[in-house]
Amino acid sequence: AAGRFALVSLLLASLLRPSGSVAARLRAVRSSLGWPEAEPRAARGGRGAPPPLLIGVHLRAGDACDAEALARHNRTCEPLSAF
Repeated sequence: AAGRFALVSLLLASLLRPSGSVAARLRAVRSSLGWPEAEPRAARGGRGAPPPLLIGVHLRAGDACDAEALARHNRTCEPLSAF
C-alpha cells in the first residue's frame, strides 16, 4: 500500500503542477499583493524557517443573500469588508 501511495502522490504532484506560464503569473500576482517569496527548502539546507503560512477563508453568501431571499427572511448579509 505504501508503494501505491508514493506512486499516486508523485503522479498527482506532476499532474497538478502549474505550467511555466501559469506559475509565472502566480508569482507576479503574489508579488503584487506583497506576499513574501517562499524560499525553497534546498536553499535553506533542508532546515530553517518554514515558508510563511497563509490562511484561506471561504465566505459563502449563496442564495440566502439574494434580494428575493432577503425579502422572505429576517436576516442581514454583510459585505466582505465586514469580516
